[in-house]
Amino acid sequence: MKDAGLKTDTSGNVTNAFVAYDDSTKGKVTLAGGTAGTTLANVKAGAADMEAVNLKQLKDAGLTVGTSGNVTNAFVAYDDSTKGKVTLAGGTAGTTLANVKAGAADMEAVNLKQLKDAGLTTDTNGTVTNAFVAYDNAAKNSVTLGVGTAGAQIHQVLAGTADADAVNLKQLKDAGLKTDTNGTVTNAFVAYDDSTKGKVTLAGGTTGTTLANVKAGAADMEAVNLKQLKDAGLTVGTSGNVTNAFVAYDDSTKGKVTLAGGTAGTTLANVKAGAADMEAVNLKQLKDAGLKTDTNGTVTNAFVAYDGPSKTSVTLGGGTAGTQLHNVADATAGTDAVNLKQLQKATDGIAEIAPKLKYIKFGAALANDGTEAQVAQASGTNAVAIGGNAFANNAGALALGADSRATGKNSVAIGIGSDAREDNTVAVGSQFKQRRIVNVANATGNNDAVNLGQVQTMLSSQTAQLQTLSQQATTALAQSSSRLARLAPSSLAPEQLIASGPTDKANQIEAVGTDSIAIGLNTHANANNGVAIGSNILVGGVNSVGIGSASLTNGTNAVAIGVNAQAINAHALAIGDHSVSEAASSIAIGHESSIGGDGTVGSIAIGEKNFINNSKNVALGNGNSVTGTGTFVLGHDVMASGNNSVVLGAGSDGSQSNVVSVGAKGSERKIVNVAKGTADTDAVNVAQLNAAVGSGGGGDGLVVQDAATKDITVAKTLDGSHVNFAGTAGARELTGVANGTGETSAATVGQLKPVVTALGGGAKVNTDGSVTGPTYNVQGGTQTDVGTALSSLDTGINTLKDQVNASGIGLVVQDPTSRDITVGAKTDGSIVNVAGTAGNRKVTGVANGDVSATSFDAINGSQLSGVSTSVANALGGGSKVNSDGSISLPTFVVGGTTTHNVGDALSNIDDRVTLNTTEITNLKTTINNVTGGKPGGTPNAVAYDTDTHDKVTLGNAGTPTSLANVADGMLSADSLDAVNGRQLFATNTKVDELGDAIRNVSTTGTTGLAIAPNEDGTPPVATATGSGGIALGHGADTSGKDGVSIGGGSSAGGEGSVALGKGSQATGDNSVALGSNSVADQPNTVSVGSEGAERRVTNVASGVNGTDAVNVNQLKSGLGDVSRNAYSGIAAATALTMIPDVDANKTLSVGVGYGTYKGYSAAALGGTARITQNIKVRVGAGWSSQGTTVGAGAAYQW
Repeated sequence: MKDAGLKTDTSGNVTNAFVAYDDSTKGKVTLAGGTAGTTLANVKAGAADMEAVNLKQLKDAGLTVGTSGNVTNAFVAYDDSTKGKVTLAGGTAGTTLANVKAGAADMEAVNLKQLKDAGLTTDTNGTVTNAFVAYDNAAKNSVTLGVGTAGAQIHQVLAGTADADAVNLKQLKDAGLKTDTNGTVTNAFVAYDDSTKGKVTLAGGTTGTTLANVKAGAADMEAVNLKQLKDAGLTVGTSGNVTNAFVAYDDSTKGKVTLAGGTAGTTLANVKAGAADMEAVNLKQLKDAGLKTDTNGTVTNAFVAYDGPSKTSVTLGGGTAGTQLHNVADATAGTDAVNLKQLQKATDGIAEIAPKLKYIKFGAALANDGTEAQVAQASGTNAVAIGGNAFANNAGALALGADSRATGKNSVAIGIGSDAREDNTVAVGSQFKQRRIVNVANATGNNDAVNLGQVQTMLSSQTAQLQTLSQQATTALAQSSSRLARLAPSSLAPEQLIASGPTDKANQIEAVGTDSIAIGLNTHANANNGVAIGSNILVGGVNSVGIGSASLTNGTNAVAIGVNAQAINAHALAIGDHSVSEAASSIAIGHESSIGGDGTVGSIAIGEKNFINNSKNVALGNGNSVTGTGTFVLGHDVMASGNNSVVLGAGSDGSQSNVVSVGAKGSERKIVNVAKGTADTDAVNVAQLNAAVGSGGGGDGLVVQDAATKDITVAKTLDGSHVNFAGTAGARELTGVANGTGETSAATVGQLKPVVTALGGGAKVNTDGSVTGPTYNVQGGTQTDVGTALSSLDTGINTLKDQVNASGIGLVVQDPTSRDITVGAKTDGSIVNVAGTAGNRKVTGVANGDVSATSFDAINGSQLSGVSTSVANALGGGSKVNSDGSISLPTFVVGGTTTHNVGDALSNIDDRVTLNTTEITNLKTTINNVTGGKPGGTPNAVAYDTDTHDKVTLGNAGTPTSLANVADGMLSADSLDAVNGRQLFATNTKVDELGDAIRNVSTTGTTGLAIAPNEDGTPPVATATGSGGIALGHGADTSGKDGVSIGGGSSAGGEGSVALGKGSQATGDNSVALGSNSVADQPNTVSVGSEGAERRVTNVASGVNGTDAVNVNQLKSGLGDVSRNAYSGIAAATALTMIPDVDANKTLSVGVGYGTYKGYSAAALGGTARITQNIKVRVGAGWSSQGTTVGAGAAYQW
């Protein structure tokens, strides 16, 4: 058997197998390779028709195979045995036949070069880019060029000579035809209307056709040209339109000439100056007389004439808008008109701040009654007041908000109606309109404000002390009751003589000064003979009186009566709520009336909200403010800053000194019933004024105001042609002139300035009224007027235009003939940069560039997209072109490993192919040993290398053997099956796809998760060492079991802990750290910050369950309940102690008591009984709004 090829091991086991016929007919042999087949190696080349062929014979016939044995090409065969047709299997795309020899016979194939030699052109992809011109039919009597209506051009046409020859464009141009650069005909031939040649109609339509280069006609039937008509006097415009006409008499009598100008008239130019009465006058004569016209001839001025031959008045014709007068001198007296220069001096300061005012907005400033509020006042040094009717009237004071008052030194009043009257204080409200201050952080310094949380903590710590305080109060009141019991009896009970409401100011009364009196709650009479009556009163001046609530006196003989009334200087008097009298011998009477500091001696303010901040002033009325000296104001809402003036009436102007003001600009008042003045300084009435004006000559005087229209005329009834305002000191400036609007109106300097400024070039109106002309630097020269500058600019533009039209200027130039555009063709440099100030620019409209080894054309996005798509398709593995033009990474699954680039995949395959190659070589060596390599071996048999059956070597050394038709191997953890190329390809594909997915996660976030790289571009690295832990973010570390850390540098070290945010740390078990750098180092806690970097937890809903968080509102409510119960309890205990004890000679006593503590009151009923001489019993009950208290006691005395 071994001689027949059988192999056995040392135990006699057969280690190979024979190849046998399928049956005894010997008609078929099936190799036992299963569906994978069996390789027949060492097959001898077949020679007869029925012999097997080997792979070398097929390769010699043109077959090519890969290293794995797969066929990589295919034979071309006839479609059938008739050999009449060969169909190439390229599908719809066809199959390229390469290396085709040029056909010579009619039935031989032609190659592309032959077609190109015949005129065919193709692009780099082989696409035909031109077409042959052919006859339309076999008759060869027609050739149709092009496709559709666009037609096609025929180039290189020889000039036709015979009638039937084609003519070229040059022949037509020689005949007079003109075309543009696109070949479009731009003119036409002129022809007779018909063959009779009796008429030629020019085809210009209704607008006609111009005949140029017409020779001057000499005979009657010859055409005349335009020059002949011009020589006769005709004028025409550049468009050929006649621009003049002959002037003729109306008829043959020559008695009249009517110029045909219609209603607008006709200008007569070149009129000689008239000398005789019947001769026409020209414009120059009128201008010499003073007339002015614009460039259109329109009269732009008018003579100023007296109103009548009497020359008693001149009325300027400005109507209700007035008339402007120029060259007006600076005003010097209070009633002089001011000119624009003076007005600008008053407004120059506004120019600097005006652009910044857009960042400040004010709403409507209204007083309490809805009317417009008064302006803000800031009379103190470095004081600031912002808001309607805001006052900052002391050094360093700040009042911010409508009706805010900052009268104390360095005081601040913030918000509408806020009142800061004491030095160095900040007020955010008033006594009657308080505000909360919210979002206050915990105080850390001694001078910091504390928030409610801190106060509540302090209140909690003081709760135990309340009991002690209550006991002390009970003991003290009991002692007081004992003392009161020993006083002489009164006809009325004390509660019927003096009563007070709920208060926390018990025992806060004192009368320190000699013979001083203090009556009320928290009243203090600290000076001799002082009287303090009311609540919260402080009397600090000798012989001073303070009556009311929160009133203050601090000067000798001062009196303050009312709520918050203050008299804080010697002999000062303040009566009314919030009235203030800070100056010596000053009087402030009325609601919020006030008189400022030491400098306001002897002033009087009577009424509501009057304010005086200087000496010897009087303000009677409401809302007046007086800051001048020695000024008397009677009315309301008056702002008086002038000295020694009298201001009468609401809103009158008080800004001037040494005047009597009865109104303001726009709201003047008449003074009626004025007696005739007799002394030089007496006022005169209208009757006296009229008499004085009448006696001056000319009736009403030279300057008269019409009583009805209020228009003012100058010498209206007199003649004369000039108004001269000059005086002994020279010319005067006329001010108060309105902007001119009519042709004869005077223009102001204000109107002139924009005109001069618009000239640019430094042109301006100087402060002395003169005009500085412009200076321009145009085209390298210097010009001092607009005309010269424009001429220079026009010359430069025309030059530039000619250069542009000739396409001969600039870096980008278009050739006028070829129309090709060049960039920087005449300069050096190797880079074209189209970036601008906003960054890089796109270059659009780029045609497809030639793609070849020698091409230097630019390619466009469409071409690049095609290349990118080809690359993505070639890569496979799910690779695609993204919207930004980039190519996503492929995903290959190769040998169970996922890769995202071809290199890694090929390396993986190469490693395994190398391994396979080595193993196959070994297998081949074994097979050679099994078969032909050893005596007795069976040729071409595949056998194990050894009897251990652990190795099979295919083929001979140096000639590897392919295993074809290998069935799919089982893919599992314990599978030992061989895998085929199809399985390996699927694995590689999966590897590529997985790699692509991983890269998309790290860069684009397409999988729903995006993690940015580090600042240096390296990928983020996180560590999760705890079981079940999760870590996301660079440096994130989860060492605790089931912990979660998210954020760069976050750490979750506790079991079940969560750290969310950059640098957050959760080291306590089951702890949570929320937010950047938050620390939760204790078990079962949630931290939103760290020590020194706490955060507020906002928008917290009210807690419901016992373990819910409470918000500030709930906390306040709870503490309020505790306080109310405690305060009511102390009040009830106090009321019980107020019940008098039974006297020594009495047996039974029943009484009532009343107590109050911090605004909470209680009543009590109780009694004391002396049971025996040694035993005494007391019982009682107290009632308050928070509940009832009951008490009883007994004592044994001896």
